[in-house]
Amino acid sequence: MEDQLSQQQGAPKELKQVAKAVWELPMSYKKGMLVPARIIAEKELIEAMDNGVFNQISNVATLPGIQKFAYCMPDGHWGYGFPIGGVAAFDPQENGVISPGGIGFDINCLHPDTRILSPYGYFKKIKDCTDLDENIAFMDLSSSQKKKAKPLLFLSKKADNQILKVRTKFGEEIILSEDHPLYLGTEFKEAKHIKIGDTITTHPFSGVEYEETHTIILSEKEFMDIIGDRPKVLKELQQRNLLPLTGKSSKLPIIAKLLGFLTGDGWLGSYYSKNRKI
Repeated sequence: MEDQLSQQQGAPKELKQVAKAVWELPMSYKKGMLVPARIIAEKELIEAMDNGVFNQISNVATLPGIQKFAYCMPDGHWGYGFPIGGVAAFDPQENGVISPGGIGFDINCLHPDTRILSPYGYFKKIKDCTDLDENIAFMDLSSSQKKKAKPLLFLSKKADNQILKVRTKFGEEIILSEDHPLYLGTEFKEAKHIKIGDTITTHPFSGVEYEETHTIILSEKEFMDIIGDRPKVLKELQQRNLLPLTGKSSKLPIIAKLLGFLTGDGWLGSYYSKNRKI
C-alpha cells in the first residue's frame, strides 16, 4: 500500500501510506520519537500541507508518556507547538504531560490598552500584565460569582484579522479582533456578528489604574515614632514586606482596599464596646 509523495510541498520522503487515507512517519524519522506519527488525509491534502505539519507532529511524538501514535487530522496546518489538527493521548502514570499546544488556546485578540481588573480594585492594561503570580478578577458564568485566579500564560501577536471597536449605549468601549467572543447574557457571539440592538454583558466597576512610584509612604522610623520602641512588631512587619511602605509595595493595594472598607461611609470613627475601645 506504499505510495511515494511529491516533495514540492515539503512532504518528507520517509512518509509512507499504511492504510487508506493514513500516512505514517516512523520513529526513525526524528531522534527522540517515542511513537510513530500518523496523518489522516488523502494524498492531495498531504501534498498541499506545509512542512511545519510534519515537523510539529513528529515533535509531538517525542513527548513523555505519549501512547501509540501522534495523530494529525485532515485539517492539519502550522500551529503553536502541536500542528492545528494534532491529537495525542498521554498516560499520567508514565510521566505524561499536559501541553498548552495540545489543549489549544484562544488566538483571538484584545487591544493592548484593554483593562484587566485586579481583585483589589485596580486595573492594569493588558500590555502591562506580565506577572504570572498576580491574581486577576473574573466572572464565573456557571455560578454568577466573581472569582480570582492566576493567569497561566500571556501571549501577544500582530493582528491578522479585522480589528473592531464595539461601543455600548452607555459609552463603554472595547477594541478587539473580529473573531473575539462577547457575552450577550445567554450566549457568546463573535464580535463580527454583533449588531445594533444586541445586549452585551459588561462589568459595572472599572477601578483605578495601577501606578508604581518610589514615594515612601511610611518608613520604619516614622512607624516607630508612632508606636514607640516595639522591635518585635517592627520585625514582623518587615518580614511581611509591609515596612517600609512605598508606592510600589505589593501590599499597598490590599491596604488601600482595607482602608476603603473602614472609611466607606466617608469618615473614620470609633466606638466603645463593653470592654474595649475599637
